[in-house]
This record gives sequence, C-alpha cells and structure tokens, in this order.
Amino acid sequence: MKMTISKIISSVFLAIYAILFINIIYSIIQTQEGFAYPIWIQILLALSFLAVALLNFTQKRHILASVLTSTVLMLGISIVITSIT
Repeated sequence: MKMTISKIISSVFLAIYAILFINIIYSIIQTQEGFAYPIWIQILLALSFLAVALLNFTQKRHILASVLTSTVLMLGISIVITSIT
C-alpha cells in the first residue's frame, strides 16, 4: 500500500489535533471552567459548527466533518461546565 505525502501530512496533523483536543477536554473537566464566553455565544458557535459539519458530511468530506463535530463536542462540554458553575 502506497502512502502519499498528502496522506502522511494529513495523518500527522490529525494526530496533533487529537492530542490537542484531548488536552483541551481534560483541562476543561479538570479545572471545571468552560470557555470565557457567555453561554448564548457558545450555543451559537456550536450550532454553526454543527451546521458546517453536517454540510461537510453530505459532501463526503469526512475528515473535516469529524474535526468540526469534535469542536461541537468540545463546545457542548464547555456549555455544560459553564452552566453548572
């Protein structure tokens, strides 16, 4: 199986993104502090990212859609943490 340069670069960046994503989620949960935005802005951001993610899924851009979906998950966790505290 032949790996092209673009697939290798994409894999490296996805791995870096996964590490950063896990670190941010861990930090949000550990410190019990969400993002420093009002909840209504976080909800609007989450809905916007969700709409773009769904659009990318329908256009078969699965990697970008997955990254955007993980962003929606991150914002969802931030909204929950922010509303609890």
